[in-house]
Amino acid sequence: MNFGMRRKLDALVIITVILALGPYSIYSILFFSKTTIENAKEEIRLHGSLAINEVINAYSNLVEHQVYEINKQKKFVRNLTRQASKLLDDLGSLGNEGERIYLEIINSLKAQDVHLTKINSQGQTIKPFTQFFNIEGWTNIKDITGISLVDRMNLGTVSKNGEFVVINFDGGEDTNNDNKADIYLALLLPCHKEKEYLLSMINIEDIKDQTEMSEEVIIKKLAQQLDEFNYDTRMAVTLYSKEEGVLLSRGMTLNQKIIPQYLFDEAAKKNYAETIVDLPGLGESIVRIDSFNSLKWYITLVAQEKILKAPVKQMVSKLIILTFVGALISILMSTVFAHGLTRPITKLVQRVTEVAKLDLATVNPEYIFKESNIKERKDEIGRLSKAFRLMTMTIVNNIKQLLAATRLTERLDGELAAAHSIQQGMLPPSGTTVILLGVGVSSLIIPAKEVGGDLFDYFKTPDGQVAMVIGDVSGKGVPAALFMSMTMTMVRSATEHDLQSPGQAMTKVNAYLCKNNPDSMFVTLFIGFYDPATKILTYANGGHCQPEVTVNQKVRRLTGLSGPMVGAIEGCVYQSFSEPMEPGEFLFLYTDGVTEAQNELGQFFGIDCLENVLGSQDFTNSLMLNQAVHQAVKTFCGQAPAYDDLAQLTLGPF
Repeated sequence: MNFGMRRKLDALVIITVILALGPYSIYSILFFSKTTIENAKEEIRLHGSLAINEVINAYSNLVEHQVYEINKQKKFVRNLTRQASKLLDDLGSLGNEGERIYLEIINSLKAQDVHLTKINSQGQTIKPFTQFFNIEGWTNIKDITGISLVDRMNLGTVSKNGEFVVINFDGGEDTNNDNKADIYLALLLPCHKEKEYLLSMINIEDIKDQTEMSEEVIIKKLAQQLDEFNYDTRMAVTLYSKEEGVLLSRGMTLNQKIIPQYLFDEAAKKNYAETIVDLPGLGESIVRIDSFNSLKWYITLVAQEKILKAPVKQMVSKLIILTFVGALISILMSTVFAHGLTRPITKLVQRVTEVAKLDLATVNPEYIFKESNIKERKDEIGRLSKAFRLMTMTIVNNIKQLLAATRLTERLDGELAAAHSIQQGMLPPSGTTVILLGVGVSSLIIPAKEVGGDLFDYFKTPDGQVAMVIGDVSGKGVPAALFMSMTMTMVRSATEHDLQSPGQAMTKVNAYLCKNNPDSMFVTLFIGFYDPATKILTYANGGHCQPEVTVNQKVRRLTGLSGPMVGAIEGCVYQSFSEPMEPGEFLFLYTDGVTEAQNELGQFFGIDCLENVLGSQDFTNSLMLNQAVHQAVKTFCGQAPAYDDLAQLTLGPF
């Protein structure tokens, strides 16, 4: 008890602490690891988004600037060409003034770096106003889309407002800037004369130069943005060009070739790619690629998991140490508490063991715990100790009372056994056949308890008749047995000494029982006289079961009813009935213990079953009939207990 309970409590404490802190520690480790990776992913997404937005903003500003400049140049060239066309149309009518205006146009065009030429649909120069290029003709000149100027003019798609094209004089010879490949914005404007065009061009090489410089500007701005992120060796961020390789990098030095190509392809399709992949030399790493397809640039961000999880591992180590220390402290405190809890229980068990060895039938309960050294406590242990003391004293008192009750029961059992013998001695022999005046009489009585209230009797009257009596007293046990004894005495007195009819005898018995019946008990009673000389049965029935008559498997029932139960109604007068008995007939008298016998299902044996048994065969003597009925009742009841007394009385054959 001592070691068993303590060890169990210690084991329970350890298991409880492990179950309480173990899952918490594991969950914390997994939670912090997952949180660290998710935070790293979120930080990488943020930095990638900010970087790509910086590229997009810079590129958008550049494109906007280029569009603005080109539109401004287009407007300038269109207006200047229209003015020149109108003035050229009017030169012939202006004379010297026209020559002066012509010179002003030429000077104005030179000042604006505008080249103006009139050509026909075959690309031949009709009249050059300004000459920047040493070009014999424009037949082979194509725009940047690959369509020649001659084809454009001959297609007839040039509107009256003109059409802009971009011409790249790659390797051409500029008169002002020798051997320089320039890009020109050209306007083809139809003249009034059919199949002649004014071709005006302006150099837009400065816009191209701005475009070439824009990438450097974007990279510079992106570098400033990345410097604000304060990257360290935990992460690598790289601006990577598909054509030029690494343009910019920050943080951890990274060879861009270790990143799988399929991630760049995925980023080009979806504008981004994000995954955790095993990189050569780095191990498991978080990789984020944001794509800017217009420039074919990629911003890659890479972070090593082992570096990200390093702080988590340190924290987990501290957590494990703290958990272990906390668990150890909890176990020590719980063990001390458990031992303090079991100590008084152990003492109580020792005292209970001592009490168990005592003879509680002889000990004085007031001194059982007189020398007990169990400490009085205010908690459940103290209440348990007090309850056990009270329980033990109660058990001692109960044992003594039980012994006294047992002795009383044994005495009562002896008295009941004696009463049973006395009662059975008052009745004629049961289970045998007696020949009385030539009539066989067989009887059977089975009390539900030691003594019962059923009665039967048969005897020869002074005038030579066979008297038969059967009855059932209300109630059971000793009161019913005493009332039965009194009833039998009164019936004998009324029939043996004072020869009267059955009705008169029953009336006399009723008067006596009503007068001496303080508990208002009663008895169902049947009294019959059979005269062998006349074969006449005279009887009176005071509320008893109607007797049955059987012969040759035929059954009939006596129908005469003299009155109510005997002893119930004072002053009641009972009537006698008579009927002849045929040769070979049997008279079967019984109490309701036969018809009201129950089986395990609570079903009653009933009158129908009784009459079926009586009519089932030809009986040769009264004992055979009596035994047949009793066996049928036993078979029907099975293992069900008897609830009522049972009595049978059979006479015959007559």
